[in-house]
Amino acid sequence: MGLSHGIGHQLAAEFDMVHGVTSAIIMLPLVMEFTRAQTLPRLRVIADAMGVDTRDLDDDAAADAAIGAVGDLVSRLVSRTCTFLSRSASEGAPP
Repeated sequence: MGLSHGIGHQLAAEFDMVHGVTSAIIMLPLVMEFTRAQTLPRLRVIADAMGVDTRDLDDDAAADAAIGAVGDLVSRLVSRTCTFLSRSASEGAPP
């Protein structure tokens, strides 16, 4: 996902953000959707790796499942990270 990485570098520099956050969390699902026509077989592999049963899915449905699974993972990570940071701040711990 070189596109996600490249865009992530620019966002991180412009908005003083951590590169991993911009590359993986913000951009990855969007880049997966943008490149889906060129990456359909690989998106099926990602869906499988994320625990989606793709045996009865066509390529487009498997791509949707992969993008959805990665998006769900990102949402859970963001939610947990925000909860952790909020608790740390309320307890007086440095972020």
